[in-house]
Amino acid sequence: MRKIFTILCLTLITFLSNGQTVEKNRSVVKVMEGRFTLNSAGNAVYAGGKNTETIKIPLPPNTVEWCYSFRTIDDKNSNIKSNIFDQIMSMDIRLNLANMALKAVAGSKGTCNVFLIDSNKRAYKRQEQYSYGLVPLTEPISNNLSLWFQNENITHKVTIEYEVVAIVETTKNITITNFIEKSDSEKEAENYFKIFLSKNNNDLVEVFLQHQPTLYDCRTVFTDNFYTTAFQNINKMFSELSEQITIQNDRFSNKTVCRATEFNTNDVISNNCNVCPGIMERLVDKFKPNIECYSLEFLENKNSEYGIRYSFFAFINGKWVYFPMN
Repeated sequence: MRKIFTILCLTLITFLSNGQTVEKNRSVVKVMEGRFTLNSAGNAVYAGGKNTETIKIPLPPNTVEWCYSFRTIDDKNSNIKSNIFDQIMSMDIRLNLANMALKAVAGSKGTCNVFLIDSNKRAYKRQEQYSYGLVPLTEPISNNLSLWFQNENITHKVTIEYEVVAIVETTKNITITNFIEKSDSEKEAENYFKIFLSKNNNDLVEVFLQHQPTLYDCRTVFTDNFYTTAFQNINKMFSELSEQITIQNDRFSNKTVCRATEFNTNDVISNNCNVCPGIMERLVDKFKPNIECYSLEFLENKNSEYGIRYSFFAFINGKWVYFPMN
């Protein structure tokens, strides 16, 4: 199952001469992870066991680069997680994966062969007799790729853990005019969140964790058959946010401008929202109508082309609340 969770959505806006902008958003997707055990080669020959495994890779649409990691595990290192997804989430995703200081967790004494292959068994990458590895890729990118694992050891079985993570980039054309006036509610949102930028230590903890939704807040925004699930998932996201907050603060500390963009859940439900995060578009039947929402972008200055965008915020039940759905 894909785990789609983006703490950071970087937005790059290019202005065109025809009154449109092109907005690019990069996000991180955990495509898959798992573990399995391969019998020894001797067992495969003499006892009918299985010493190979093929894992098909369902790369999401708009993948621009991706990586896979693997390692052999035993009782001593089975509780240590490689967490490539979490490592990427803590870094600047404008960088290529190959330029990120990603660290693969060492494997056990056992080894395996790992081939990246297509549906015609063509091998793009080979690692033979490795105990662990981490491979970033900008190509190939297709829907017919698989990881093929093999245990060549004659007498010993091996357990293997793997993870696949993708960087997804989406674009939207947004029609604008040169004289768009900010709505009063957008100005109110900007004035409120500018307070956090004017402090001596710009602290993203206050922007995020002090605006965590309650179960009642989720019931206000989401449908009756989904708000409990949404509350549980959001609580998990906030737990992960708190673990990565130091790195996020480094990115937040030089921001001086807050830009708010208003939209409504009616726009999401009718599939007519140019500024909504992509994950909201996949939850169109989960939102209640007539909820005013805001996407906040924090920039170094008013002339910056891009900033760090967080979506979405809402003023409900007498307070500002953050629903992390970038």
